[in-house]
Amino acid sequence: MRTGQDDTTLDNGLVTVVIPARNEQASIGACLAGVQAQSHRHLQIIVVDGNSDDRTVELVRAAARDDPRIELVHNPDRITGPSLSSQAPAATRREV
Repeated sequence: MRTGQDDTTLDNGLVTVVIPARNEQASIGACLAGVQAQSHRHLQIIVVDGNSDDRTVELVRAAARDDPRIELVHNPDRITGPSLSSQAPAATRREV
């Protein structure tokens, strides 16, 4: 959402970003950093982990300790579509 404009000129409503992840230890840090760096600061970042067996969960938890906008939820069934849909109620507002 980089526009080159100051956030005061943007709609400062909450935007929820849902990130599906499974065994993404090599890329989840960069993915989260990219979302965190957005100029729109009022973000809710939900990472839906698909039962990873690498360090994905550990890395997301560490990031969440440093940034309260990040939330980790578990998707043990590892089915992406329904897991994303299931997080809609977790979003504080409708901009998912």
